Amino acid sequence: MQSKGVIKWVAILLGLACLYQLSFTWKTRSVEKAAVEYAKSFPAEEQASMEQYYLDSIENKTVYNVGLTSFTYKQCKEKEINLGLDLKGGMNVMLEIQVEDVVKALAGESQHDPNFVVALAEANEALRQGTGGYIETLAEAYSKASNGAPLADLFVSPDRKDIKAGMSDNEVVKVLKQETDDALAASFNILRSRIDHFGVVQPNIQRMPNSNRILVELPGVKEPERVRKLLQGTASLEFWTTYNGQELLPALQRADMAVKAYRDAHKEVEAKAEQKSDAPALAAEVSEEAKAEEVARFSRERNPLLALLNPAYANGAVLGAATAADIATINKYLALPEVRDCFPSDVRFKWGIKGDKLANGQYFLYAIKVERADGNAPLDGSVISDARATYAQTGANAEVSMAMNSNGITEWAQLTGENVGKCIAIVLDGYVYSAPVVRGKIEGGNSSISGDFTIQEAQDLANVLKSGKVPAPARIIQDTVVGPSLGQESINAGMLSFLLAFLLVLLYMGLFYKTAGWISDIALVTNVFLLMGCLVSFGAVLTLPGIAGIVLTMGMAVDANVIIYERIKEELRGGKGIHAAIKDGFSNAYSAIIDGNLTTIITGIVLFVFGNGPVQGFATTLVIGILTSLFCSIFITRLIIEAVVAKRGNCSFSYKWSEKLLSNVHFDFIGKRKFAYITSGIIILAGVLSLAFHGLNYGVEFTGGRTFVVRFDQNVSAEQVREALDGAFVGADAATSSVEVKQYGKENQMRIVTQYKFDDTSEATTEEVETILYNALKPLYGYDITLDGFRSTQSDNNGIVSADKIGPAIAKDMTTGAVFSLLFALIAIGLYIVFRFRKWQWAAGATLALIHDTFMIIALFSMFYSIMPFNLEINQAFIAAILTIIGYSINDTVVIFDRIREYIGLYPKRDIKETMNSALSSTLMRTLNTSGTTLVTLLAIFIFGGETIRGFVFALIIGVVVGTYSSLFIASPLAYDMQKKAK
Repeated sequence: MQSKGVIKWVAILLGLACLYQLSFTWKTRSVEKAAVEYAKSFPAEEQASMEQYYLDSIENKTVYNVGLTSFTYKQCKEKEINLGLDLKGGMNVMLEIQVEDVVKALAGESQHDPNFVVALAEANEALRQGTGGYIETLAEAYSKASNGAPLADLFVSPDRKDIKAGMSDNEVVKVLKQETDDALAASFNILRSRIDHFGVVQPNIQRMPNSNRILVELPGVKEPERVRKLLQGTASLEFWTTYNGQELLPALQRADMAVKAYRDAHKEVEAKAEQKSDAPALAAEVSEEAKAEEVARFSRERNPLLALLNPAYANGAVLGAATAADIATINKYLALPEVRDCFPSDVRFKWGIKGDKLANGQYFLYAIKVERADGNAPLDGSVISDARATYAQTGANAEVSMAMNSNGITEWAQLTGENVGKCIAIVLDGYVYSAPVVRGKIEGGNSSISGDFTIQEAQDLANVLKSGKVPAPARIIQDTVVGPSLGQESINAGMLSFLLAFLLVLLYMGLFYKTAGWISDIALVTNVFLLMGCLVSFGAVLTLPGIAGIVLTMGMAVDANVIIYERIKEELRGGKGIHAAIKDGFSNAYSAIIDGNLTTIITGIVLFVFGNGPVQGFATTLVIGILTSLFCSIFITRLIIEAVVAKRGNCSFSYKWSEKLLSNVHFDFIGKRKFAYITSGIIILAGVLSLAFHGLNYGVEFTGGRTFVVRFDQNVSAEQVREALDGAFVGADAATSSVEVKQYGKENQMRIVTQYKFDDTSEATTEEVETILYNALKPLYGYDITLDGFRSTQSDNNGIVSADKIGPAIAKDMTTGAVFSLLFALIAIGLYIVFRFRKWQWAAGATLALIHDTFMIIALFSMFYSIMPFNLEINQAFIAAILTIIGYSINDTVVIFDRIREYIGLYPKRDIKETMNSALSSTLMRTLNTSGTTLVTLLAIFIFGGETIRGFVFALIIGVVVGTYSSLFIASPLAYDMQKKAK
């Protein structure tokens, strides 16, 4: 092999890079273990909060030094292995911004126009059905309802400069789409800041492309009701006058003395809190230099408030700065009556929205002045008519230009005129986003906010200001809650299946291919190591389907080794020496390996583009796993084999019993094709009848509805639960009143699916459904379970341990995405086959075989979903399984086609039927070996992988069997028949 040295260095560098990436996970685990140990000294009810306090206190402190650079705990968390919600529990929410409210706010008084009301109704229906763009549908419907009246007439206003009389409908649509996009950006930033202050570790919030939706993932959340209210609350933008921070320093000193007196009077109660503050085990709260400076000025014993709230940053409206870990304690101190008495009665304290770079990431505390008797802000966000980020005329910094409407011009002029030289705080959701100094009275309503802004920060502030002009409330359209106990069960099941499958594959290869098999095991271990390192470096989220992807990758990873080893064995049987056999075996195997794996990568890419979170996790794992397995199978394996041959002079590729196994088989695959056609035809006909009369078990992802996993304190049967729920959902029609119940894992867990009020995803309806479940299922518990206890998803609870809610709009989008993903996968693979094999008959045979495989799996799901004791529903995971099988089956087919193409080149005068039979027979050992290793891994996942993915893995098992069958008896015979007919 050429360039051995380069490959060795690449392998070493890849290994070091992966080790570096995985080291962050090891470091965060060690820090979290220390936090658990620290929290053990507190009462049981306080341990969770103390553990979190420990982690908060070192969030921005260095915990990992690698020589050239160092990392804080927060940075390490960002680089560790990300576990999906199905593994660690938490909440997944899809929010949809209410474009209707944005448009109505922009229309002002015109929103009561009858034609506009009709147009809004049509646009809302289009949004609900997922049949068109909201703004475009609105414009078209208004034009139709008003007999062609200009759309601009609805939105023209003295306060607007972007929509003028006489503008075309297309121009107005463009402006409205920009406004709704700005409102979405503002809502995104508001949601992000709310989540940041909610205290969730590693939250994920992202805007969905080409839609008005926002995806929020909150690991470890234990209060889903609170989260729903938090995410759907309407933002409140306010402008407040402020105190000068330095003027309040004497009051702050008095407050510090009051806190000390309070702590002295409550010494015993505060003992634990003192331990929390001064515990020597708490890692590096501040740097040594900063700590020495703090001790010289303030100590937590003498100055409990000033030691936490640093008054050195008092300037403008800022009273001091504090770390995130100390905010809760400071808030507690400032709420004490004796502390409140130290400050003016009209002062109110509010924290900055994020850590300030001027205070090394600490949060500023602002002193707000309440001047109105009703306690409200002197000005709110409704007076904003426009806000934009621009570059300052002097310097490279950005600034924000802001314009007021006619109602706000006078009030803004008065407010700024009375506060020249003072700060006015811009407050949203109770947090200060900016507190600029007023340079002079501002008349005309046009203002400029300058500061040390980047253009992105200026854009964010502009969106915040515009959020007051255009309310954009968010509505939950998909909501999944996974309790931590169910997540831990998934981790345990996933790891057990992973280890067992890994061990089985290692034994299979070693016991079949002798020395070469054990060498491939070394490559396989290296492959898993590289795969995990790559997943971390790309920031991929590891989900339970992702673990299944890793296990499936292991089963498929040996395929390349099997192809190579079988080719080497053929060369050895042909009389070649070991060196020549290894060289030619690898060279002749490359074409089949690359073709087969590229087609699987195509399906993985399609999965990633059209799938949701867990499916994307599976696709990411699958694609990265294929790439790392190719590297290990082709390069690592060859390096080791050649090293063994150089040292020993030989390398064994089989035992005596496996040396010639199936090597002399000559089966007439083409001649028996009619029997295969008849067999497939019978199953397909049965499937058509089953689909016609039995149908499919569609999951809520495609129909909309709610799914709950409910845990009981004792074993119950599905029939008992079904009888308890019979007639529970009164008032619903027959289609939505039925309830599906199936055992979910253990005998005390049931999965319940209902479509009751599935088109209403409001929190009130969710509470109604959960209350109905509680009242119906309460008699099945052996104790008096409370409603709150039933609805809680906290660890080790009975009641609801997982909940999933999907609205009809997103269900329709998922259905459309599933259909497109299947079509794109089939078309892409068909085009690739035409490109590689130059004849349309090969592509047609392969594509028809894939359609055959897909329909067979769907038909079997239709026939058996009501019989099997586990869940067989058509959902996103099922689509992922179908696409995976398409990739697996085409891999098998391409390897066979590649051998047929090779034989046609070697024996051009031989009858095509004989050539194809010889090629199919020569690849039979490889086909059965690959299918065997894959089935072994899948069976391990099916038995030990847990209930969550059992239906998904069942589809994969069926697919491997059907795919292997179709590669041998359907794809090649169909290509033969079409070529014969063409001739």
